[in-house]
Amino acid sequence: MKVRQFRKLPVIVHEVLKAIGVVAGQLGYSAYLVGGIVRDIIIGTENLDLDIAIEGDAIRFARIFAARTGSVVRNPTRFGTCKIESKAFGTIDLASTRTEIYPHPGALPLVQPADIKADLGRRDFTINAMAICLNPHSYGLLVDPFGGHEDISKQLLRVLHEKSFTDDPTRILRGIRFAARYGFKFERGTARYLSDCLKGGCLKTISGERIFHEIELICRERQVASALAMLARKGILDALDGDARKENLAKYLRKVSIGIQRLRPCLDEREVEAWVIWFGALFAGLSSRRMQRVISHLRPPGRAKRLLLWLASDCKRLLRVLRQSHKDSYKTTRILNKVPMEGLVHLYSLSGTSERKAVLKYACYWRHVRPSLSGEDIVRLGVSQGPMVGKILERLTKLRLMGRIRSRKDEIETIRELLKGRRN
Repeated sequence: MKVRQFRKLPVIVHEVLKAIGVVAGQLGYSAYLVGGIVRDIIIGTENLDLDIAIEGDAIRFARIFAARTGSVVRNPTRFGTCKIESKAFGTIDLASTRTEIYPHPGALPLVQPADIKADLGRRDFTINAMAICLNPHSYGLLVDPFGGHEDISKQLLRVLHEKSFTDDPTRILRGIRFAARYGFKFERGTARYLSDCLKGGCLKTISGERIFHEIELICRERQVASALAMLARKGILDALDGDARKENLAKYLRKVSIGIQRLRPCLDEREVEAWVIWFGALFAGLSSRRMQRVISHLRPPGRAKRLLLWLASDCKRLLRVLRQSHKDSYKTTRILNKVPMEGLVHLYSLSGTSERKAVLKYACYWRHVRPSLSGEDIVRLGVSQGPMVGKILERLTKLRLMGRIRSRKDEIETIRELLKGRRN
């Protein structure tokens, strides 16, 4: 059958896809649109990432197509994959149709040439195992050997065979991501395969880096809270030694969501990465020892690692300190200046009403308070260069936060009074 929604793609995209089909036919090849774009066309979600499967030599096809269209072939590999880049239509991913053999559970696959049906058969779920023909005589026809179209209509996630999760356990995490994104459920047999795989310790057969990559993708989803809560319900956090919050995770995720909403207007996107906040929410509450174990296994980079370490070592202590100092704008600012920006959301989520107000004021106002005078201005007023200049700047900042000075004139008067007192 033809995919009705396929016609709704932009005209420029159809021109590119038809040109691909024409060149493939001239070479005696068959070309197919594959991957997430086919799924999203049927679901009705916007997606213009062009993934093309070629029954034939994809590298040869790419070079001929690029020569005819004035585009460039990038990153050709011995596995028959490459990219075509063009100013007219952007980047297209190409690959020769192939099948995969897994030497052992969790291993990276061995690749062999195959037809489109076998190529689709190596995919994770039926909804991702569809293709659309691009050759002129069959342009727009759906190739759906595993019933992905029907599963979309039933809102089901179904693996292609019972060993799917065992072969590649990262499919469990991708399944969680798709389930949350589209509101789908795992088909009964698929849910059983997932549970059996986890009970058998399948996540231990793959590296922590691969697991982290999939969790990061989940944390970047719009429906991230639903996805993370599902990780706990399915027992995946147990396998990651991150189950300290399993019972209350959904409640905490709601608090984090509120914290993000409240603080977002005050935090620059360059200062805060939202996915890092959500990633931290999975493991908030772990002891330092257990957090180190998680970090050693998943190996999160930069900001994510710093947040986890802060959550385990400093968060609880700062919560206690904040309860005592939240009424003092200067003390609170000095305390919160040392907190990772993503950590502010967690402090907000874990605090009482008064402390939350202090965190919000810090994020929006207090942290931006600076003297109007610069260090050079202070020297020109008669202060010797050296540590005293820094101390005066800090003193002016404190007085501004406390509301005792409000203008540049007030700052100058304060310095003059200080100098006068030192002379006397």
